Amino acid sequence: MYRPYPIEPTEENIKKALCENLIIHREGRHMTQVDLAVETGLHQSVIARIENGQANPTLKTLLKISEALGGWITFTPTLL
Repeated sequence: MYRPYPIEPTEENIKKALCENLIIHREGRHMTQVDLAVETGLHQSVIARIENGQANPTLKTLLKISEALGGWITFTPTLL
Protein backbone atom coordinates (compact mmCIF):
# COMPACT_ATOMS: atom_id res chain seq x y z
CA MET A 1 0.00 0.00 0.00
CA TYR A 2 1.53 3.33 -1.08
CA ARG A 3 1.57 6.00 1.59
CA PRO A 4 1.98 9.59 0.36
CA TYR A 5 3.03 10.62 3.87
CA PRO A 6 5.64 9.26 6.26
CA ILE A 7 4.58 7.25 9.26
CA GLU A 8 6.27 7.15 12.63
CA PRO A 9 8.99 4.46 12.64
CA THR A 10 7.66 2.44 15.55
CA GLU A 11 8.17 -1.30 15.80
CA GLU A 12 4.46 -1.82 15.13
CA ASN A 13 4.46 0.41 12.02
CA ILE A 14 7.59 -1.20 10.61
CA LYS A 15 6.11 -4.67 11.15
CA LYS A 16 2.84 -3.61 9.50
CA ALA A 17 4.72 -2.15 6.50
CA LEU A 18 6.76 -5.36 6.19
CA CYS A 19 3.60 -7.49 6.27
CA GLU A 20 1.87 -5.32 3.68
CA ASN A 21 4.90 -5.34 1.40
CA LEU A 22 5.33 -9.10 1.67
CA ILE A 23 1.73 -9.68 0.58
CA ILE A 24 1.91 -7.09 -2.22
CA HIS A 25 5.11 -8.54 -3.67
CA ARG A 26 4.06 -12.17 -3.26
CA GLU A 27 0.74 -11.54 -4.97
CA GLY A 28 2.46 -9.39 -7.59
CA ARG A 29 4.46 -12.46 -8.57
CA HIS A 30 1.23 -14.52 -8.66
CA MET A 31 2.50 -16.69 -5.83
CA THR A 32 0.47 -18.35 -3.11
CA GLN A 33 1.78 -18.76 0.40
CA VAL A 34 2.46 -22.39 -0.50
CA ASP A 35 4.50 -21.31 -3.56
CA LEU A 36 6.57 -18.96 -1.41
CA ALA A 37 7.02 -21.66 1.22
CA VAL A 38 8.36 -24.08 -1.40
CA GLU A 39 10.75 -21.44 -2.79
CA THR A 40 12.10 -20.51 0.64
CA GLY A 41 12.08 -23.90 2.33
CA LEU A 42 9.84 -22.47 5.05
CA HIS A 43 6.52 -23.94 6.11
CA GLN A 44 3.36 -22.26 4.78
CA SER A 45 2.22 -21.56 8.32
CA VAL A 46 5.40 -19.54 8.92
CA ILE A 47 4.66 -17.42 5.84
CA ALA A 48 1.07 -16.93 7.06
CA ARG A 49 2.20 -15.87 10.54
CA ILE A 50 4.69 -13.38 9.08
CA GLU A 51 2.05 -11.92 6.76
CA ASN A 52 -0.42 -11.64 9.65
CA GLY A 53 2.13 -9.92 11.89
CA GLN A 54 2.13 -12.80 14.35
CA ALA A 55 5.79 -13.73 13.89
CA ASN A 56 9.10 -11.94 14.26
CA PRO A 57 11.16 -13.34 11.38
CA THR A 58 14.91 -13.49 11.67
CA LEU A 59 17.15 -11.70 9.23
CA LYS A 60 17.97 -15.09 7.68
CA THR A 61 14.25 -15.74 7.09
CA LEU A 62 13.74 -12.27 5.62
CA LEU A 63 16.67 -12.82 3.25
CA LYS A 64 15.19 -16.16 2.09
CA ILE A 65 11.88 -14.44 1.40
CA SER A 66 13.61 -11.53 -0.32
CA GLU A 67 15.52 -13.85 -2.65
CA ALA A 68 12.34 -15.77 -3.51
CA LEU A 69 10.56 -12.50 -4.32
CA GLY A 70 13.38 -11.01 -6.35
CA GLY A 71 15.11 -8.94 -3.68
CA TRP A 72 12.26 -6.62 -2.65
CA ILE A 73 13.09 -5.88 0.99
CA THR A 74 13.64 -2.15 1.35
CA PHE A 75 12.59 0.54 3.77
CA THR A 76 11.71 3.85 2.18
CA PRO A 77 10.73 7.18 3.71
CA THR A 78 7.11 6.61 2.68
CA LEU A 79 7.03 3.55 4.91
CA LEU A 80 8.98 4.98 7.84
